[in-house]
Amino acid sequence: MSLVFIPKIAESFRDEEIEEKKVLTVRGPYKPWTMQEINTLKELRSIGCSYRECGELLEGRTKATIVTALEYYKVVSDIKIKRKQLINSIMEKSHEHSI
Repeated sequence: MSLVFIPKIAESFRDEEIEEKKVLTVRGPYKPWTMQEINTLKELRSIGCSYRECGELLEGRTKATIVTALEYYKVVSDIKIKRKQLINSIMEKSHEHSI
């Protein structure tokens, strides 16, 4: 004895055939990151540029590729350190001028 599922679909629905939609994903050519681009990205992010701004300045990069590169190359901690250094140097200059 076997169990076979036989769907009961109304006749009004059987006349219409379901068309399969083709899903196309469009991707550009693969463009590997150079060390110069990674260093530039670090500098841009450390001064507070958004992901979109970084992508526009590093021509041909999207916001998603910027985020992926930051995680893949593990440079987020480097950016935080660089940002702290920049803030400290600004504060030191500000303190020197106020004396």
